[in-house]
Amino acid sequence: MKPLISIVYHRSFVVKISDFYLDTELTEQDLTRKSIVFKESGLTIEEIKDINYHEVGPLLINNLKSVAGVWSGFNEEELHRTLEQVIGRGSSKNLFQRFRDFFRRGSIDYHTREYFEAIERRMQSLDSRDQKHTTL
Repeated sequence: MKPLISIVYHRSFVVKISDFYLDTELTEQDLTRKSIVFKESGLTIEEIKDINYHEVGPLLINNLKSVAGVWSGFNEEELHRTLEQVIGRGSSKNLFQRFRDFFRRGSIDYHTREYFEAIERRMQSLDSRDQKHTTL
């Protein structure tokens, strides 16, 4: 069963994932910090990817396709307000919107795959360390 996460925690996830859509490269330190937050959430990497695919990615993917994309960070309040509207529409999407979301997923994957792979490796490394500490 998928764990429930609080609105506040979910909002912090959205901000962490939104960094994938900035017109800049994330550093190793950025990825490590995100890995720790994601691991501590108790969510699996697949559940975090779902938040990306269904909420954050469709909202922000066009920033990476823009010549003058945002690079310093998204306005958090505006991001959350827009996301709440998108989530509110949720299942009432028409057939065209569902097809669009399906095809956007390929673009979302293309732009975020490397980040998620790096984060997944770090999360596994954190799991290994945790197991070593509990066996000592």
